[in-house]
Amino acid sequence: MGTTFFASNHGFDNIDLSNIISPALTTVNQPRFDIGYQSLELLREKINKSNRIEKQIFLDTTLIVRESS
Repeated sequence: MGTTFFASNHGFDNIDLSNIISPALTTVNQPRFDIGYQSLELLREKINKSNRIEKQIFLDTTLIVRESS
């Protein structure tokens, strides 16, 4: 009796390589620009205010389904 093996590969960050390799890799796309922008805003707030800032920021991600799923 044989054994069937199935593996599904996924990536994170939607790097350019994920679309080039075969099979193309399913990945999660992060809003890199928005992450950088929000990081800068938090740094600016921290510099301009002496009190401690606690903040949660939620940014949307997108699942990009390709051949590997």
